[in-house]
Amino acid sequence: MAAEIMTFVPHGDLYLVLTFPSEEEQQPAPVKVINCDGSSGGNNDVTNPAFLTSNGNPSLSDMDVESSGGQESVQKSPKQIKMLVSSQCLMAASPVFRAMLQRNKFKEGHDLASGNAEIDLLDDDPSAFEILANIIHLRNRKVPHEVNLKTATNLSVLVDKYQMLEVVETYLPLWLPGLKKSLPESFTADLIPWLSVAWVFKFAVEFKHLTRILQLESWDLVGGGLEQQLPIPSSILEKTEDFRQRAISFAITVLVGLMEKYKGSKTNCKLVVSERPNQGKGDCDDLILGSLIRSADKNGLFPVPEEPFRGTTVKSIIQKLRALRVVALCDKYLMPKWDSADWTKPSRPKAGHGVMEFIDTEMITLERIIDGFELSDSIRQHQVPKNASSPEKDLINSAPF
Repeated sequence: MAAEIMTFVPHGDLYLVLTFPSEEEQQPAPVKVINCDGSSGGNNDVTNPAFLTSNGNPSLSDMDVESSGGQESVQKSPKQIKMLVSSQCLMAASPVFRAMLQRNKFKEGHDLASGNAEIDLLDDDPSAFEILANIIHLRNRKVPHEVNLKTATNLSVLVDKYQMLEVVETYLPLWLPGLKKSLPESFTADLIPWLSVAWVFKFAVEFKHLTRILQLESWDLVGGGLEQQLPIPSSILEKTEDFRQRAISFAITVLVGLMEKYKGSKTNCKLVVSERPNQGKGDCDDLILGSLIRSADKNGLFPVPEEPFRGTTVKSIIQKLRALRVVALCDKYLMPKWDSADWTKPSRPKAGHGVMEFIDTEMITLERIIDGFELSDSIRQHQVPKNASSPEKDLINSAPF
């Protein structure tokens, strides 16, 4: 089948050859959604919404399905598109194309000089490249006013690859309001594509929001490999994994510290209750320790998890620690006395010797640190040597964990 020609400038001097994938290649891979505790739900395998077709302005993607007599005929083999463009416009818009099309330096430049220039861009998404070509050639009426997440993700790949952020900057404020409707509030299949969009297009607020979700809900395999196909710096994912392990270690240390405190030789119960003269204070400590371990076991925290905490999220650890229930002998003897008229102590005794309240306070401290990454700091860190210090790296290191 002959390639379809798209003309962006009547007297163009360069053909860009792009290919729509076959029907089989276009099928999105299932993305496994992991529960907040890191386990995979049996009914949680979903198709990635970021790679599903959604409505929008007509473009090359509409060529995939042609209507005939009310019946849809789906393209079953790759379709080739040739875009006739101006090499000068392309070189002005992209330093990558400018270097590629230099005369006598690369094959493409030599072909351009000989008047027979054709570049295969087989890895590039045709629909997204069409939008870029329309912008580059000032065909403003052809540029969509809205783009869905699939298109925005593909655009982020091309903009990063060809260094064309300046080309699309004018349209970003136009596209962002519609895009934000799909901004995830939890770690869904849209998060990694959205992270690519926020990073490449410099959406600082959205980037901070998305990385906060990563801090809370990521497990050891962030993105399941999808991030390798997108222009997301490894430094961001490495930072996320480092944060996850540090935060979980801090939370686990709270639990371990309490267990060590109440199984030690020192007696922690200081209250004397006349109703139990024959019972030692150590009995109260023993009950606290026993109920703590029993509750930890029920909530999957005993035996205590160990690094690198595979398949565990910060969010799930916080939830499990807050679900712990601790019982003390003092709860039985002091609470009724407090409610009686003859009790004169200035402050009400805390249930379970205040262990649950202490855990909650420590989790609040942890949650205050979970605030996402600043885009400016992440850009700076991405640009400096791997072992160099950065403000954000210093902030993480100075956290309570």
